[in-house]
Amino acid sequence: MDFWNGLLRRIVAEGVEVPEEYYWLRSQGIVLYQGYLFARPGFECLPEPVFPD
Repeated sequence: MDFWNGLLRRIVAEGVEVPEEYYWLRSQGIVLYQGYLFARPGFECLPEPVFPD
């Protein structure tokens, strides 16, 4: 991880589902995460499609 951080690259950990994964990733220097641990998919909040008549 230090190699990528040294290149000024941002690492995003995807699919983080349990706290143990988060803590391990954090211990490795990763600071950007996404997954069920933080937010469930929000399909129910998408607007209804509008179809022309």
